[in-house]
Amino acid sequence: MPTSVVCVAPSAIIDHLSVVTPAQLAHILGNEPSGGSSRITLEQARRLLEHIGSFSTRAAGSVANVARNLATLGIPTRLITTRGQDEWGGIFHNAMQRAKVDVDHVMVRGACTGRSVVMACNGARTMRTFMDEKSALQASDLRLEMFDWDGPQSTTAGSSACQQLPLNQHLQQGLVFAHSQRLSPRSVGLQAIRQELAHAHSSNVCDPTTPGSSGRPVLNSPGSAGMQWGSVGGSRWVFVSAYALRSGQQLLQRAVELARQADACIALDLASYEVVQEHLSQLKAIIEQDVCDIIIGNEDEAAALMGQPVVTSASNGHSNGHTSQDRSVQNAALEYLAAHSRACVVTLGADGCMAACGTGALGEWPGLQQARHIEPSVSGVEVVDSTGAGDAFTAGFLYGAMRGLPLARCARLGCAAGASAVRVIGSELTPADWQYFHHSVRGPAASSLVEGAAAEVHLELLEATALVERLGR
Repeated sequence: MPTSVVCVAPSAIIDHLSVVTPAQLAHILGNEPSGGSSRITLEQARRLLEHIGSFSTRAAGSVANVARNLATLGIPTRLITTRGQDEWGGIFHNAMQRAKVDVDHVMVRGACTGRSVVMACNGARTMRTFMDEKSALQASDLRLEMFDWDGPQSTTAGSSACQQLPLNQHLQQGLVFAHSQRLSPRSVGLQAIRQELAHAHSSNVCDPTTPGSSGRPVLNSPGSAGMQWGSVGGSRWVFVSAYALRSGQQLLQRAVELARQADACIALDLASYEVVQEHLSQLKAIIEQDVCDIIIGNEDEAAALMGQPVVTSASNGHSNGHTSQDRSVQNAALEYLAAHSRACVVTLGADGCMAACGTGALGEWPGLQQARHIEPSVSGVEVVDSTGAGDAFTAGFLYGAMRGLPLARCARLGCAAGASAVRVIGSELTPADWQYFHHSVRGPAASSLVEGAAAEVHLELLEATALVERLGR
């Protein structure tokens, strides 16, 4: 079966995005510190927007951002959430649908859709969010059939990476040749891509997992079938966020239980340091059930998870006070998460990320060449707005995991996706941002291949990259 992912969000959110100067931000917030995310009432949100005056509006929310990015990367993606019966809910629904996210289980409630006022200032962002509790997803809304999903039934050869897309072992040389001769890389590479992926599919290269007695994928042993990392290709995934804890522990717990019943691999995002601080005991209780295959958090969330203070800064929006030379708290968090997962990541902002394979009862991903990896950030990136950067990282990292790539390559994909996101206002990546992503991952030739190209070319190059990595070429 193809790889597919179900994303569970506590509520739909619309972002109202604005760029402000430090003086404007100080005037808007008054005595409030900048940075981070905090809750406000609907009336306060309206007054903020009146004060700001000029802003743009887009569908957002952490889980929805990840869902949209994964769908753009070619992973069949379903979103389970709720929205209000208002125009903002309609905007959210249509935006997800345009991104080819399955929205059959975006439920409509007779309440207001969540709205977040996002103020970008010198590359950092300050968020003030209104959420209507009457429209929030509840544990009782979730049913097993929502998670028992392998992608749309009408999916063509294009939606499953292994069935659709393809690459020749000489593709890279062909791209380099095309670049040197000033030829269109597309004219040289696409047919080769399709031919090789067809061969890969016929030889079952893209199916590195075998079902266990429960039906849940059993990761191959080291050295098997040429795979470098325990892949989840051809399996189900469920992505959940600790934001669900704000709707009560029951929602996150229920989603995890149903994911297990659906034989899905589980990825957990730690949401925000505020959520971790507010729900530390409940979050740890779920982590320590040893049910999450991958856990992802940022440096501030790692500090909060270890019970350490998080120091916000008006200059950069967030800083836990640790430099790249002093990462003891983040290292401790990584060790803790590794003991309760198969792989975990702590992102470090401008310093990239650190990742580790599991050390506890779940075991590590088989075939890992290293237990730990530190990935530097993409250099030379001008940070315009950090909104959605963490969500883009998560989507990039998970895409690598779903395609069976080594831990280091998953980290690189995550950093490249995150770097692409900080170059623009808001959390939605444009075609130019995806071109930058390919440039960061594979260099100028790959960037030229997708320049002005249709989505089909973008997806084929991603699959080509994954295949080259898995085959070790």
